[in-house]
This record gives sequence, structure tokens and C-alpha cells, in this order.
Amino acid sequence: MAGVASSAVPWVCFRVAGGDYAIRLGAVVEVIAGRSPELIPLLPLAVGGILNARGEPLAVVDGGTLLGKQPSRSHHHVLVLERGNRRAGILVDLVLRIDRDLERRLADVGRHALDAAPEEPESDWIERRQTREGAAIGLVDSEALFKRAMDLLAGAGSHRRDERCQSAF
Repeated sequence: MAGVASSAVPWVCFRVAGGDYAIRLGAVVEVIAGRSPELIPLLPLAVGGILNARGEPLAVVDGGTLLGKQPSRSHHHVLVLERGNRRAGILVDLVLRIDRDLERRLADVGRHALDAAPEEPESDWIERRQTREGAAIGLVDSEALFKRAMDLLAGAGSHRRDERCQSAF
């Protein structure tokens, strides 16, 4: 993921499970108000669900789960990503701002210069950086994020297909 911050473009800064992240603004189709998703059969709510986005169903993935952290407890916003005719929403705690100056503010400490928090596994699609003000931020590769979201939505319930449905009746 070398060169994630190489061109001067705006970034959407957001918070998930106590960590701050940024994704290129051009990768985000829209930001909508977050709410609790509805259940998709065989998909644990800790992974995601479905939301009504202006009358259209939108499959969403919990940002904490997606980024390899604990599932998020609050969803105030949804980052909507789109590739071709496929859309996915990323449930985030909070969209903080659009930062047009992030690249200038990043310190020249190199890739992975910060120690990741113990609960955060290393990822080749999240570049941990530090701003000149000392704040830690993860720069997210939007293509890898979208692929991981689609993989989670497609495969999260597959391990449970052989289990019998538990019913109260």
C-alpha cells in the first residue's frame, strides 16, 4: 500500500471502535445517518445487516469487525462504497470531518512507524501514520476495504449453513 498518501486529495476522517481512520473522499459515494441494521438470515449482527437507504436495500458491515477490532457499539454514520453495480455500507461510530490538508499534516515517520494497539492486527491495507500534531490515524485502502466488506457479507454465514435453525416453536 505504499504511496497511499502520495497525492493531494481530500480524505474522509472517521472513528471506529476507538480508532481514527481516513479513506479517500473519492472512494465514498455518500455518507448517511447510521442506525441499527436489520438482520440478514445466517449473518451475525456483529458482522452486519441491511439498512433501508432511500428505499433501496443496502448491505452494511460493522466497521469494527471489518477493521479487525471489536464490533462497534454505536453507529452514527454509514460510509457508502460502490464498485460497478455493487454497493456496501460501512457502519462507523462517527464521521469526524473531510480533511483537505491531511497529507500535509502527516509526519514523515514512515509506514507502520506507530506501534499498533495490541488488539489491532497488522494489516497490509491500513497504513498506520501519525500527524505532526501527534494524533494516530489509519489510512485505509478503499479497494481492499470494499473487497473485505463484500467477502464478509458473502461468507460470514456460510459456516452456519449446516447448523439447524433454532426456533422457539
